[in-house]
Amino acid sequence: MKALFVLILFVFSFAITIPVANAQNTPAQQPAAKILKPKVYAADLIFAFQLLNTIELRGSEVDALLEVKNALKPYIEKIQKENLQLNAVVTFDISAPLAYNLLQFMERGKFTGSDAEKYKRFVEAMSEAAKAIESSTK
Repeated sequence: MKALFVLILFVFSFAITIPVANAQNTPAQQPAAKILKPKVYAADLIFAFQLLNTIELRGSEVDALLEVKNALKPYIEKIQKENLQLNAVVTFDISAPLAYNLLQFMERGKFTGSDAEKYKRFVEAMSEAAKAIESSTK
């Protein structure tokens, strides 16, 4: 929960810096979303990806969930293709808004107590990645 709070603050602090005076910004002029680079175990990333399949959605959330899954899919495929060990450390890139959505969806996931450590490690890695970006922009 603390990690989600840190990520929420990070996303909101970024949103405040977006210029609102020039409403005719072209996509090239708009600031790029901050990219988090969490380092997680391959097993934890696979767990997070599979956890997304356990949540109940509202129709308005379908696009957001698919966007998150599509952002993670190349990393899952890399783990499988390269036959990485489950304890291998994997770094993946995810934008701050997608990271926020990912954590929101994960909070609604259903998993057993034996997966609690994977969940906690993953959320903490996301929080640490958000803190690293926040401290580098100060």
